[in-house]
Amino acid sequence: MILVLDVTGNPGKVVLGQTEQLTQVDLGEKRHSENLLPELQRLSHQFGRPQQLGVITGPGSFTGIRIGIATAMGLSTGWQIPLYAIDHFSLMAPLAPEDATLAVPAGRNRFYCKQGAQTQLVEGLELGPNVFGAHPALNSLSTDPLFHFLTLIETQKIEPTRFVQGYYAKPPDAVRGTSLLEKLLQR
Repeated sequence: MILVLDVTGNPGKVVLGQTEQLTQVDLGEKRHSENLLPELQRLSHQFGRPQQLGVITGPGSFTGIRIGIATAMGLSTGWQIPLYAIDHFSLMAPLAPEDATLAVPAGRNRFYCKQGAQTQLVEGLELGPNVFGAHPALNSLSTDPLFHFLTLIETQKIEPTRFVQGYYAKPPDAVRGTSLLEKLLQR
């Protein structure tokens, strides 16, 4: 059994199972930190402990990325099970046409978009025929990204990792503040 966590956006999601039988739980809008651990506890009591664990690393909510990665690393260590990590764009790329713009909702009518190597935060995305993502307002991918992630883990097409790094499309405020502080100190 495989457990996949995605708490990078709203609603956060947890998927448990294998490709032929899945249980998906929505964690609710902006309630990841409150709902994630109780849902994981409920699922483990109902279905048992998973043998593998996956986590989506972003882009998305700065806090959501940290909650997801910290929870996954803690569970992986505590349960002594392999941990797999992937970002939304790497997960969606094989599910969309080759020249597509991939989009991940960022809230407030904004999207993290990636085309080629460039990632940017876009306000009010114009949905053209070449914009794809796992959101009702976007062109559909060939399959659900979380289901695809579970399949990659199950078929061993992705390697487990010990080190997980968040994918931040825009740097956290602390990182942006550092360069500003450096400029002020140089004066």
